[in-house]
Amino acid sequence: MGVSLDELGVKLTEIISEYAKDVQDDILKRFDETADEILDYIFKNCPRGDSGSNHLADSFVKTEVGSGINKTIYISSKT
Repeated sequence: MGVSLDELGVKLTEIISEYAKDVQDDILKRFDETADEILDYIFKNCPRGDSGSNHLADSFVKTEVGSGINKTIYISSKT
């Protein structure tokens, strides 16, 4: 027995929706990873004080606002 056009449309919609969700999840994961990589770079490359401490790098934080596709990540100094 064949598949009706309505059934085919429903199935294609399900496949596309699942694919779009997977892509969105991958993008959000990479977004978080990129912010962490930026913080890591700051920690490794910030000027150090005379005592060898990384005082400037220690002041940087990652702040997440929102969620999902409306998520924004700020990297800024606490001071």
